[in-house]
Amino acid sequence: IGQANWGLGVVVNRWVGKVLTTLPALRRYQQTIGTLCIILAHLLRREKVMATLQIGNRLLSGHFSIVLVTQLQHWASGLRFAPDANFYAPEFQVVTVRRTGLLKLIRIILAAKTGQHLNFREVEVSQAREVHLHFAKAAAVQIDGDILRFNGREVTGQKFRLSKLRTQIKLSAYH
Repeated sequence: IGQANWGLGVVVNRWVGKVLTTLPALRRYQQTIGTLCIILAHLLRREKVMATLQIGNRLLSGHFSIVLVTQLQHWASGLRFAPDANFYAPEFQVVTVRRTGLLKLIRIILAAKTGQHLNFREVEVSQAREVHLHFAKAAAVQIDGDILRFNGREVTGQKFRLSKLRTQIKLSAYH
């Protein structure tokens, strides 16, 4: 696993996938469809996840639009969301974006092209070997760009634990 994320990435992946499955001729407009899905997901509050994260010995709680645990610098469409992430480092980077207004969320996403999103107070970055996530409601997880599925159904859970093992991330979902 290079990265795992919850919130906006999952919703946009799900919706873009459905649109392109239904209307494959629109594939060349995937970026535009994705942008519209970001806006719609935010307006409908579908991207919002309420979570408590234990990042090493630090606790972080709140309403988030994006929760990303990664050992890769880039996220969706080449955004440099985790500029200090390193596949070979003993820790991975955790990037969270607290829920905010639509315009600020768009500004944060656009700033992530150059790593400048870290200047927004809604964005927090940590590093740890292990992260425990507890969601108020069961949430789906996107792993390396694909929503985790088992027998054709999305895997959801309220509790997740990610551990950095050498250059790998191990994901466990449990009740």
